[in-house]
Amino acid sequence: MSATRNSPASITAEVRNFIRPYTILPMVKAAFERDSQIFLSMHTLDPYVAWLTQARERLTQEELMIKAQAHQSGISIIEKQHIDGTLKIRYQCQAGIGDLAIPDAEVAEEAADLMRRLLTF
Repeated sequence: MSATRNSPASITAEVRNFIRPYTILPMVKAAFERDSQIFLSMHTLDPYVAWLTQARERLTQEELMIKAQAHQSGISIIEKQHIDGTLKIRYQCQAGIGDLAIPDAEVAEEAADLMRRLLTF
């Protein structure tokens, strides 16, 4: 019987570099989709809707790339939840199962940076 080691002693930068965007990208995608629906319901001018659509397309490509790289590296997200102002992520990697906690302020900052980058042409 093989035992999975829990709580790797230290999360490597590589694992962290996959887990953070792997978790935050879908949240940003949902925000873009929500905003697109709001703009469409308000009959906003087509250039704004097209601008968001292009950003969503770039986001989808980036999300697919991150997920593929994470999968190739043996990294997967088991669970994520918001608890007491923190995004708690349980992940599995080659080193075992671990937990990563990201304060909501950091999540918001990363999401805002990502949105700015994707909305810049």
